[in-house]
Amino acid sequence: VLGGLIGSETGRTVHTARSFLGIHRVNKDSDNVHLWLVHGVTVHGGRSLLPDEKNEPMAYYHRRGPAGQFMTDFVPRHPKAKASVIGLGAGSLIAYTGTEWDWTFYELDPLVQKIAEDGRWFTFLKNAAAPYRVVLGDARLSMSRADSSEMYDLIVLDAFGSDAIPVHLLTREALRLYLSRLKKGGVIAAHITSRTVRLYGVLARLADDAGLAALEQDDASGNADLAAGKFSSEWVVMARSVDDLGALISDKRWFPVRADKNASVWTDDFSNVLEVVDWE
Repeated sequence: VLGGLIGSETGRTVHTARSFLGIHRVNKDSDNVHLWLVHGVTVHGGRSLLPDEKNEPMAYYHRRGPAGQFMTDFVPRHPKAKASVIGLGAGSLIAYTGTEWDWTFYELDPLVQKIAEDGRWFTFLKNAAAPYRVVLGDARLSMSRADSSEMYDLIVLDAFGSDAIPVHLLTREALRLYLSRLKKGGVIAAHITSRTVRLYGVLARLADDAGLAALEQDDASGNADLAAGKFSSEWVVMARSVDDLGALISDKRWFPVRADKNASVWTDDFSNVLEVVDWE
C-alpha cells in the first residue's frame, strides 16, 4: 500500500499485479505524460499519453536511441520479414513494422502478456499493423522445440531477470541456437543496458568465438531526452557478415566490437558473473 502511494523514480503506480515471478507495476510519471512497465527496478517499456505519440516506442526503444537507429535501417532493407523477441515487455519494437512483418515474442511470465495486451496501459500490440504471437515459457527451450522451419530475419535478446539478461541466454550454446534459427542476411540484436553488470565483454567474446561481425553503442540520455521518454541504453548487433549490418557500419555512433582474447567464453558449463559486475 505504501509503495503505491509513495511512487518511485518512474512515477506513481496506477496498476499493480503479482505473479510467481514478482510484482509488475504500471507507473505514470509526475507530468502525466508517460506510462512505464516496471518490474523491480527495471523498466520494460513505456508509452506516451500524448495523442500524437501514443504508438511511439519509448524508453530503451526510442527512435533516437540505438534500437530506433537499428530498426530504422533494418526494416526498409527487409520490407517483409519474420522477427522473434526474447522478452515481451510492453511490445514496443512491433511499432516499427507494418503488415508484411510477422513477430514471435517469447515470454516467461503470462502476466506480462496480460498487461502488454491491456489497452488501458499499453497499445503497441493492440494497435500493431503486423501480426504477432506470444509463446509462453522459457525462451531458449521454446525456441529449441519449435519446428525446424521456424526461421527469423531478426532475433532480439531483451529478456531481463532483475537487471540483466539471464546467463543461460548468453552462452555459446544459446548463440548456436539463435544462429540455427537465423536466416541468411539476418541480425541478432542484444539489449544489454544494466545498472549492475557490464555485458559488453561477454557479447564481444561470444561474437568473436562464433566469427560474427558485431557493433556496439552505449548511448547516454540527458534531462531533455528523459523528459521526451528516451532512456540511456546499450545495444550490440551481430551478423554473419558486415554487409548484413547495413548503414550502421558507417554510422559513427556505432563502434566495432573488440573482444578480449584472454576473457572466457560463457558456456552452459561455465560463466563468471563476478567478472562483469560493475563495482563503480
